Amino acid sequence: MSNQVALIRRLTDRVAELEDVIGIGTDDVDLIKLATGLQPAKCRILGMLRKNRGIVSTWVLFDALYGGRPECDQPKSGKTIHVAVSGLRADLRLLNIGVNVTTVHGMGYQMDEPSRVKLGELMQAQLAKIQPAERA
Repeated sequence: MSNQVALIRRLTDRVAELEDVIGIGTDDVDLIKLATGLQPAKCRILGMLRKNRGIVSTWVLFDALYGGRPECDQPKSGKTIHVAVSGLRADLRLLNIGVNVTTVHGMGYQMDEPSRVKLGELMQAQLAKIQPAERA
């Protein structure tokens, strides 16, 4: 049992490290999920792209999504990220919320400034809904 507790602590610490590196916390992921209804992994990708104004490499996304898992539980290639981003784009088109993710071939992904602003507005709207309820 103590081995499992130690593993959970290490994984929790690793997730916190990655969140510090990429500048996104669980609060942002939760707000994006509330605003869009997307799956948590897709929300994490959106959050990373929103916070990082430059290009986010495929391997940074891969490490952020799967780096805390035991090696035997990780996908075997970076193609997993390409598939996740493709699904994310399809979901964003269906939602029609004005948020876009673009590919920078050979480098990774990025979010343009209008999309970043729009996603931030959606998150703020969700936060405004939550905060009054917490005060009551």
